[in-house]
Amino acid sequence: MGPRRILPRLLPRQRFASWILFAISGVSVQVFASIFIEGKIVKYLFVLVVFAASLAEASPQAPPYDLPPDADVGQIHAAVAPETFALSENELAIKVGLRNHAWLDLINRVRPEGQKLSFTSKETAVGYPIDHPMEYSPSLIDMRLASAEKALPPEMKSILFDGAELTEALPVEQDVFLTNGRAIDRVYQSALRWQMMQPYLSYLEDRRARDVRGYYNFGKMAEAERRSKLASPSSWSSEENAVLADWLTQMCMNAGKSSQDCQQNVSTEIAAGHDMNALYDSTLSSAKAVWNSFFAIDSAYARTDIKYGGEDVFNTFFQMPESDAAKSFLQDNIEDEWRWGGWHLKLNFTPNAETHVVFVAGATPHVDRLGGSEITMNADQPLTEYDAQWVIRHEFGHTLGFPDCYLEFYDGDRQVMVSYQLDTTDLMCSRKGHLLEREVSELKRAYGHARK
Repeated sequence: MGPRRILPRLLPRQRFASWILFAISGVSVQVFASIFIEGKIVKYLFVLVVFAASLAEASPQAPPYDLPPDADVGQIHAAVAPETFALSENELAIKVGLRNHAWLDLINRVRPEGQKLSFTSKETAVGYPIDHPMEYSPSLIDMRLASAEKALPPEMKSILFDGAELTEALPVEQDVFLTNGRAIDRVYQSALRWQMMQPYLSYLEDRRARDVRGYYNFGKMAEAERRSKLASPSSWSSEENAVLADWLTQMCMNAGKSSQDCQQNVSTEIAAGHDMNALYDSTLSSAKAVWNSFFAIDSAYARTDIKYGGEDVFNTFFQMPESDAAKSFLQDNIEDEWRWGGWHLKLNFTPNAETHVVFVAGATPHVDRLGGSEITMNADQPLTEYDAQWVIRHEFGHTLGFPDCYLEFYDGDRQVMVSYQLDTTDLMCSRKGHLLEREVSELKRAYGHARK
């Protein structure tokens, strides 16, 4: 989960509107007085102010939630109740998904602790790497639902799709039930995400400028191979043309240009047979900066209350929680995760430390802001669950200033949502991830020399 969005990144229309309002606000009282006395151009300034305000209002709105690509249904339900959707698309996928969970709840009611079933676990966590992103849209969701339905055993299909009564006993082998239940659940998750994101597609389409797949894929090529390939677009096959043009377009958008301008520029240059290394080189620094922004601790979010204890110990301070169980939960998980080789992070519990945790029933776990001090956890989730343990390890990273290293955006050309994790082995990117050496190096860079 990401830090709570407090001040979203300004989009071009918002920046323009802010510039106009700032410029007008800078006009001195004396000038306004003289304009008023002379009775000149006041109405034009008024029109300009109204225009700027309307631009700011019309700017795309950011979603009020920030869910990682591998968020489970519990986190999605905590963010928004499915019953609140005015369904016009994927209605069947959501109804079947709700029925799937109602059935699981009924089965678990009669099973003892230790034998309860779940569609999610550490072992079955699904990652969405950058080269195999998750894509979803109403048509893709319907297609995947039909495929999942076709694979269902008749005993499960009759209950999930045909309205047969829910049963407390499993009608099939447990592994068969869980495998098929998870397939339905993944479709359900996509349907919920689409309903949640649909009102914000304009904003999410602007986020496409942060798509770093072009930079990533070109970076996997040897330099000599890349330069040779880009030098002669006339020799590309149709398949290569589609792929390489897409990567170059993504890097062009990383440099701040629109999708339409980038597509036109790339296609024109390719059609002319020009050496595409020039376009690659001109966008490389911008694309690299976007890539690095997913991993670096920005100086604006670096904490001032952290003491670096040398090469091997990184001291942080945490407010003493209300219970011993919460203290053990924090210490066991955070200190267990945040270590690498001989280096380790140490939690120091004090009554007046800024960083603290609050438990709120039904809450979507989050930090109040990047580099913030308040971690909110779901009070309804047992601290022994793997998901709660992973979440506190991940959210603690946000208090240190680490951003999420995943991306979700809307591809308006293809009319699909695209979501991926830049590194599925990384704690800040994926539930399958853990602390890597790069986080340790970044902490030393951001905090080491200044706070030893």
